[in-house]
Amino acid sequence: MDVFKQELGDRLITLLIQLLMKKFQISTIGGIQFSYDINSLYGYYQENRIKPAIEYLIGFKKIDQLYLVDCSSRSSSEFKAQCKSLGKLIIDVGRDNGVFTPAEVYQFVSRRTDWDRIKRNIDKVVYGLGADDCVIM
Repeated sequence: MDVFKQELGDRLITLLIQLLMKKFQISTIGGIQFSYDINSLYGYYQENRIKPAIEYLIGFKKIDQLYLVDCSSRSSSEFKAQCKSLGKLIIDVGRDNGVFTPAEVYQFVSRRTDWDRIKRNIDKVVYGLGADDCVIM
């Protein structure tokens, strides 16, 4: 029975990762539901002692914070400050997360619905340079 539970846990986590990286786009409102779902799954897996999947769900609990940061401010200074705080959170989650690499964390955050609007500011914080810093000689 334990082998069945672990196989079920592994398959569900694999499916969740594939869907998050390829299909789903998550808004800040959807991030609240995502956080609730991850916490529910975590409780279920902890209750049934499915250990390998619990490690991934702990990683997802850290990643769900990335979808909760609202970057929809109208003023330019507030927008940049919100993007900067999200960029710092990406760096922290990528560094402190034992399950996912920083590149995978960046892929997860790129599935936000507002990613096209915030990508430039996030890249400036995460990588330390923006489009203004590049010069073709």
